[in-house]
Amino acid sequence: MGVVAEDTGPRRTRGPSPQKTAQTRNAVTRAALELFLANGYRNTRINDVATRAGVAKGTVYLYFPDKQALFAGVIGEVLDHRVTALAAAEPADGESVRDFLKRTLLPQLTALESNSPWLGLLRLVMTEGREAPEIARLHRERVLDPLAAQIQRWAQIAADRGEVDSDALQRIPLLLLSPAILATLWNGLYPENPINAANAFEGFVDLAFGVPPDPTDGDDDPQAGGTRR
Repeated sequence: MGVVAEDTGPRRTRGPSPQKTAQTRNAVTRAALELFLANGYRNTRINDVATRAGVAKGTVYLYFPDKQALFAGVIGEVLDHRVTALAAAEPADGESVRDFLKRTLLPQLTALESNSPWLGLLRLVMTEGREAPEIARLHRERVLDPLAAQIQRWAQIAADRGEVDSDALQRIPLLLLSPAILATLWNGLYPENPINAANAFEGFVDLAFGVPPDPTDGDDDPQAGGTRR
């Protein structure tokens, strides 16, 4: 009877499951978000992120080679799903672009009224973008540029339908976001007298697209034929 040779080669070790990998990555990005918002981008260290996430420093580098990549990961965690959802949004059948913009963007802007991570990241970029241009570039590439492309497309739809007289939104699409940017800047400087970002946006849309006539406005005297107001 032959002798079975013993396998003395190195044993293969099973790596972490995809679920565990995702959990660890999410823990790192959550910790980084908290520290970026609390301490700023420049004052946040990878060591501190690792400690907050409860992982080794080397684990952070497994997912993100440097702090810039970590910030990009945070943007992806907080904002990518919003940008993706807007990229797929289209006016419904029979819906004006004006009404579509209010239906689609007002809920997003309402989030700016709370102390949300979205608002915190926007303020962080505004505050530190000059000294840390890499985060301003990331925010523009991942958030502003895709939004500008979408707004341009919506503005073209409105123009094709004859819903707007000006081509301003096609030429400068980020004008549509100017009320939210103004509100964010103003509220950071003057929190005692805040501007409601959603209300400011709604007012801008009315200025850009006009206010449709009130269907309840009828003749002064319908029975007598009346006159239009």
